[in-house]
Amino acid sequence: MVKVSVIMPVYNGAKYLENSIGSLYNQTLSDIELICVNDGSTDNSLEILEQLKDKYQSIKIISQENKGSGSARDTGIENATGEYIAFLDADDIYMDKDALEVMYEYGHTNNAIMVSSNLERIRPDGRGIGNFNYKENNYTYFSKQETISPSEYGIPWAFYKNIFKRSFIVDNKILFPDLLRGQDPVFLSEILIRIDKIYTVDRTLYGYNYTTNGGSNSKVDTYQKKYDFMKHYHNTIKLLEENQLYDQSEAYKDQLLKYISIKHNFDDKQLISIIHEIFMDECDYEFETLENELAYLRLELINTDIPVLLKYNLEVVKNDLFETSITTNRFIDNRVLTKYTQLCQLLTSDDIIDSNLTIKPKNMNLTQLKTSMENSTSWRTTAPLSKLNNATIKVLKNIKHWLVKIW
Repeated sequence: MVKVSVIMPVYNGAKYLENSIGSLYNQTLSDIELICVNDGSTDNSLEILEQLKDKYQSIKIISQENKGSGSARDTGIENATGEYIAFLDADDIYMDKDALEVMYEYGHTNNAIMVSSNLERIRPDGRGIGNFNYKENNYTYFSKQETISPSEYGIPWAFYKNIFKRSFIVDNKILFPDLLRGQDPVFLSEILIRIDKIYTVDRTLYGYNYTTNGGSNSKVDTYQKKYDFMKHYHNTIKLLEENQLYDQSEAYKDQLLKYISIKHNFDDKQLISIIHEIFMDECDYEFETLENELAYLRLELINTDIPVLLKYNLEVVKNDLFETSITTNRFIDNRVLTKYTQLCQLLTSDDIIDSNLTIKPKNMNLTQLKTSMENSTSWRTTAPLSKLNNATIKVLKNIKHWLVKIW
């Protein structure tokens, strides 16, 4: 058994492979194997891998038809023999030369399931450009060898800056989900919910080639990729919430809202339709908290106006929505926040709601809108209306209390 199996999915990575693989074999830890899974590359990646195998004898090459990086990593896990498993993408590099050795020794000595290090973003030439995720507290920077709880890790990102006990992965049948985008946060969440401590080291193992990989939008460019990317948010948040990792769950909801608030995504009707399908129509009782915070999406992101405020039970507004960061204008475009504020103020004004907490008849515009919705033949319109009652109007009036706190 080797000490560490490093798994590399390869898809048309020919121009990066020599540099990436070279960074692994520049590590001080020599008792390793590299499992390269050629995921249906159409360039000369396979040829280069064969050449590198002649140079580095511990490379294993497995070829499969194109199934995506998650499937390729699963194939690597199934064929790994190491005590620990690590991951390296074909266009990224390992940084500190002794990182893997320090991580392995610390993990092996303590029989650790997971050992975590640091990550830096790099340019294609390998120069480091820092990592804004530490400044934004998305995940924790490690300055010493110690143990932390899974709740202290942060958002389940950057799975590749960690190594994992292979027997634990295999025994718990933890694999990457069948998603074209966003497989890794689900994978890492499956691990975090099953362990009670993480061993950390003050090394930078991973250099993430962000310039080459691009941001999320550049890789989420088809219907299926959009669907899978939103599904990964759904699955990750559910995993974290069901296992009481509430801080990570709340932080990941903010990341979801931040992503959707990007103008390109905000105007993407296909994406918004997918969001509605995944987060609205399929919500169950386990998702009540998520549903509360995603009330914002109902109000602003589905081409909405006043009728939508009548369409949904707005008790959600009174509770979590106004206590979350989405109302602080930290992520949300000014024009969106302004429109939302105006709608809330309109529906909570004394000119609309009378002392009996019902809509005043004199406000014909609003009454007509409500009537037209009630008479609609669309189930998407009439089904939510069946839940409306005076309690909802009472909630609307209570929004005034929250508006004072926010604006």
